[in-house]
Parts: sequence; structure tokens; C-alpha cells
Amino acid sequence: MLTFNIIVLLIGATASCLANQRFTNLYLEKYDYIYYGTLDSPAPTANDLAWKAFWSFYLILNALIPLELLVGLEIAKGLGTLYM
Repeated sequence: MLTFNIIVLLIGATASCLANQRFTNLYLEKYDYIYYGTLDSPAPTANDLAWKAFWSFYLILNALIPLELLVGLEIAKGLGTLYM
């Protein structure tokens, strides 16, 4: 079950990342005041923003994996080692 939840999490984050990259590519030129750079750092590219968006969506969607599932898995591992 944990593996399924992680796969769903990664698929959701990847799909959202790709949608963000498409949106950024479409509107980067039109709304340049949003994607501006400074003298110290140039304006980010669509790929840079998509990479950051992937980790943002990963953290947002991380609630898909319930904490009780992880705790239950660790308890099951601990009890399993007692019987070895």
C-alpha cells in the first residue's frame, strides 16, 4: 500500500510539474513582470521553475501518505524482527 501511495504521489507531482512548465512557457513572454531577474541573478528559465515546482507539489501532495501507515509499517518491522 505504501508503494502505491508513493507512486501516486510521484505521478501527481510530475503531472503538476509538467503543467506548470507548459503554463510558464506559454506566459513567460506575456507576463514578464512575474518572471523577472535581478542584476545578481538572471530570470529563471521554465525548466528551473518546473524543477522547483516539482518539489513544491511533492510537499503539497505528501499528505497522501498517511502517517499512520508509516508508523504501522515500522511497528510491523519491529515485531517481525522479534520473531527471527
